[in-house]
Amino acid sequence: MNAVYPATFAPEELERRVAARMVRQQILSKNPPPNMHFILDETILDRAIGRRSIMRDQLRKLLDMTETSNINITIQILAKQVGGSPGLEGPFSLLTLPDPIPDIGYTEGPAGSLYLEDREHVRTCTLRFGVLTELALSRAESIDRIAQAMDSYE
Repeated sequence: MNAVYPATFAPEELERRVAARMVRQQILSKNPPPNMHFILDETILDRAIGRRSIMRDQLRKLLDMTETSNINITIQILAKQVGGSPGLEGPFSLLTLPDPIPDIGYTEGPAGSLYLEDREHVRTCTLRFGVLTELALSRAESIDRIAQAMDSYE
């Protein structure tokens, strides 16, 4: 957080934000757990944030989540070789909730967070996700790539 927002947060605020992120991870222990599908840009594997041991531990956590039988999670890596893709428009999430609640899009950036409820905006996000899923490495190839990156932080 300090790397992205230098000299912005007091130590107490940093602790609060880290704690909030840790609490959000508890969703993984819900019964039944949600289905999750992440597409991560390959460059994040090679950009060390913090100590090398922190990067190694974070990548180990990703691998552990893909191996845990009670978590339905798919992680795909969008390889650098892909070049241009709908991912260049920025990060986004699609939230698929139980019927009759329609899907919701979510995006955030320097200007703040935005929930997308307009059907056309959600449809655009869904199409972007579909294209990114096709362009990204397979689940198995992605796991191998994450493991390779983790080993590089030894």
